[in-house]
Amino acid sequence: MKSCWCRLELNHHFSLPNDYPEELLSKACRLDSVGVHNYVWGKDDALKVMDYLTKIGFAILGGDVYRLENDGFRVTYDNWYCNKDDNETWDEYVLKSKKIAIGYIEKYSEKHGLSYYYALVIGDASKYI
Repeated sequence: MKSCWCRLELNHHFSLPNDYPEELLSKACRLDSVGVHNYVWGKDDALKVMDYLTKIGFAILGGDVYRLENDGFRVTYDNWYCNKDDNETWDEYVLKSKKIAIGYIEKYSEKHGLSYYYALVIGDASKYI
């Protein structure tokens, strides 16, 4: 797998939790070159990011897939989402959203390979309660 060539800046537009681990942020790539103010991670790092975010109460609302090519990232137009059901608690939704996201990313990378990166759309309970 290619290493990410982009350099992160500290003043990012995408909103991450204040105490977001530098170890995970340092493995992210910016998508500004394709007009998106978000980060992407390779499969293994995306799984670590989701584990961290769900442990602190964030749900994975969905995500988008990007392909890394020689001259940068390309949009694949592949994505997934997970809606909260009216009858489920926030904690149940967080766990469900993580399970759906992990399943999607694992199946996608198995089918298409490791030259793909994943942008996550996250949310916390304050936006839903």
